[in-house]
Amino acid sequence: TKLNWDHIYDLPWPATLTTRRSDLKLPSTHAQILSKILEPARGPVFILGVHLCGILSIRAVETFNRGPKCVGLVLKPCCLPAMEYVKRKTRWTLGAHSFAADEVCMWGKYNRNKWQGPLKASLAPRFCCWADNLFRGIAATQKTYARVPLVEGHYQDAYLLAEREFSPAPPPPPGPEDNTDLLIGEVLAATAP
Repeated sequence: TKLNWDHIYDLPWPATLTTRRSDLKLPSTHAQILSKILEPARGPVFILGVHLCGILSIRAVETFNRGPKCVGLVLKPCCLPAMEYVKRKTRWTLGAHSFAADEVCMWGKYNRNKWQGPLKASLAPRFCCWADNLFRGIAATQKTYARVPLVEGHYQDAYLLAEREFSPAPPPPPGPEDNTDLLIGEVLAATAP
């Protein structure tokens, strides 16, 4: 994909924009973003993810949840994750929330700007589940899930917003006591002494 650099460097942005070409789907890239961008950042960091397809939305939430200095997140998720994650029996954990790929993945993709897959209208319930799982995985003191239909009949209308206090250190990872689903699973799996 070609990026028009005029949109980045030739406009009077009120904040410094940093660009980095990398494969955001790789976990190693996420570690590099933390160590090379977020940790050295001078002040509050705001994560903006617009029309992030598939697991890129997960990467945005992970970056916000784990990132030092992150104070805000605006996420507009787009496409559902691909079925390959169902085949691998993937389970994602975001913050204190966990969900299985088979809850949110769907087959279908665009090929030369033509949709090849199930009727787009049939994907609305699965997209709502996708956005809800992303929202539940955001670790923030204040968060909002807004549905703003910009195009009539279009189901991808979720906007996830979050904010938290500034901290130069990354937030502590959630413990089992923070995850109700894990705690319930532990109770149900327990045996009497």
